[in-house]
Amino acid sequence: MVSARFVHFVERHALKNMLLLPTEDYIWDPLELGPPRLTP
Repeated sequence: MVSARFVHFVERHALKNMLLLPTEDYIWDPLELGPPRLTP
């Protein structure tokens, strides 16, 4: 996880060899439990 300030730094200096994903798009499920249950 990085800050928006770091993202702007990467863009400004055209750094390569990294992938920046928005936090809401990041999924890590090592136990393959699936999405969390929705509670009413």
